[in-house]
Amino acid sequence: FVTVFPVTDGTADRQVQTEVFSISGSRVWHTTVSVPSSVGFSAVQWELTDYAGNRLPRGVYLYRSKVDNKETSTHKMVIL
Repeated sequence: FVTVFPVTDGTADRQVQTEVFSISGSRVWHTTVSVPSSVGFSAVQWELTDYAGNRLPRGVYLYRSKVDNKETSTHKMVIL
């Protein structure tokens, strides 16, 4: 996942949280990373697994990111 956010002049890091939900609304995975505010984006690798490390079944999932607890839009993805 790549989350883009505005570059700021501040020296504080930005907290970027990425969440993945099943189509029924259950959160199946998430991560939070700290990114320097001067970078302007965050890239997170996900192995298509749940919290226990099991590969998620085929289907439709939703994902979203939050930058400093401000939500971005929610997107749909399909795992084949």
